[in-house]
Amino acid sequence: KERLSFLSSAERRKVLSCINDEEASNLFHDKHACYLKFQKYFRREQICVCSNNDFAEFRKFCGKVPVFVKKPLVAQKGKGVAPIYIDDTTDLKALMEMLLNENGPFVAEEMIKTHESINALNPDSVNTVRVETFFDGRTATIANAFLRVGKAGHFVDNGSAGGIIVP
Repeated sequence: KERLSFLSSAERRKVLSCINDEEASNLFHDKHACYLKFQKYFRREQICVCSNNDFAEFRKFCGKVPVFVKKPLVAQKGKGVAPIYIDDTTDLKALMEMLLNENGPFVAEEMIKTHESINALNPDSVNTVRVETFFDGRTATIANAFLRVGKAGHFVDNGSAGGIIVP
């Protein structure tokens, strides 16, 4: 009886596709489009690198942000997400080409610094709080909230990467 009160991942996706606006859903799947729309809330730098033509912007970004997170432009479950560290010996052109070859277009995003109290749960990942809401056109209602904590030694906090999800 209790198991029937939960949705499987497949059922959840089906429900979300019925109630979510397709254009809004697509916005959240494109990491750079989402950043551009909600930039004032991010409070960190991000650039999108789609091809070798973006090298000047990538070089400028690396000059300001020597530690950043590389994320594939469109991906889920932490796939392809990794920290990147730049120093004086880094060949930026070769690095950018290698990152493009790994997963195609990507975003480079300034690293988030978490508070020490949440960092104590797992210092290897950025542990996050997720709040799922439902908006009926007038009122936003919190549907679910949970904490995600990464697995020791892993950079991402995704459940699919061994992290835990705490209601």
